[in-house]
Amino acid sequence: MPTRPTVRGVSPEAPFATPEQVARYLARVGVDAAATTAGPTGALLATLHEAHLRAIPFENLEIHLGRPMRIEPDALFEDLVDRRRGGYCFQMNELLALVLTALGFRVERFAARVWFGNPMPLPPRSHQCLRVTDGAGGRWFCDVGFGGATPLLPVPWRFDAPCEQPLSDYRLTRHAKHGVMVQTRLPSERSAADAWQDMISFDELEQFPIDFKLANFAISTMPGSKFVVQRLASFVVGDTRMNVQDGALRRIRPAGVTVDTLAPADEARLLRETFGLDLPPALPWL
Repeated sequence: MPTRPTVRGVSPEAPFATPEQVARYLARVGVDAAATTAGPTGALLATLHEAHLRAIPFENLEIHLGRPMRIEPDALFEDLVDRRRGGYCFQMNELLALVLTALGFRVERFAARVWFGNPMPLPPRSHQCLRVTDGAGGRWFCDVGFGGATPLLPVPWRFDAPCEQPLSDYRLTRHAKHGVMVQTRLPSERSAADAWQDMISFDELEQFPIDFKLANFAISTMPGSKFVVQRLASFVVGDTRMNVQDGALRRIRPAGVTVDTLAPADEARLLRETFGLDLPPALPWL
């Protein structure tokens, strides 16, 4: 296993995980270390991307427990790996970036505007996503931190080329004003020509971990922020994406979507047993 990045062009401003942290992460997501011996391949990237989403839930519950959403490297491994908690974009994508860089991938961080489900006419840059280059020069859009519409697998860095995935489809387009626009649709909507929805947009100016500190603080503390107002959790189980929002459970499957209302005890059980979250015995919102 490499002890430092092996792909040329990795910025010195971008940190990377230690070998010991990489080992802890691989154990957390259930990937054998032997899978990394072939180097930074596209196949390894796909394996890690999917394994991450099937092991570490998207969630913002620390906010509702009165705790900070920490994004420092050591804190990410302590919270998401050792404490078996999840996180949102600044935590999920940064954790993946630290590990991928240590394994020799070239990782670029971008600050994105979130359009999906957002009524704002011009959303702020409040989301972190990644472009990853493998050892053969292949480039991929990666995002394990978008929650209810996160790609299960990396999306090839090609424009106007639909990437069909089991739970949602994706495509990259060019927007005249906002740069790269990532769009999504459900598999059940493939026959509709106008089903694509704008998901996020970003320009290709590389960002660094320090650039996300203010945004992370703002969206986790500002009155009126979606993450302060709403409890959110999302997890992929089998062929189902399970999205929980303030006690409502939305199940997304290839065949369609169902919505149910959870009783408080059922919500707590789902988060602990199905999502695998190590939560305090008493949850204040229940």
